[in-house]
Amino acid sequence: MNGYIPPADACAVPAGINAWSLAKAKAEGTITFECQKCGRLSVVEVSILEKRFPAETQLREISRRMRCTCCGRCVASALVRRSWGRGDRAWLPRPPRLSR
Repeated sequence: MNGYIPPADACAVPAGINAWSLAKAKAEGTITFECQKCGRLSVVEVSILEKRFPAETQLREISRRMRCTCCGRCVASALVRRSWGRGDRAWLPRPPRLSR
């Protein structure tokens, strides 16, 4: 080791879509929430989210408040389906676990 310590910016790992704002997710495509317990998918209209949350709210904060209508758990992960993609490549950060 030569003792070189890179700047903090160089070591930063992208936080993924959880750090995206509601406005950025809306610009990219459709916002979908997936229950981490039962795998249920729920597409939420952005207009409804915009009434409840400011545009700068991160998807991480919105995911924490989501509740599954099937199993009742509060463990949801945010997925964004890009409007210009096809198949599994359209989903960020990954495609859903279960297909419909």
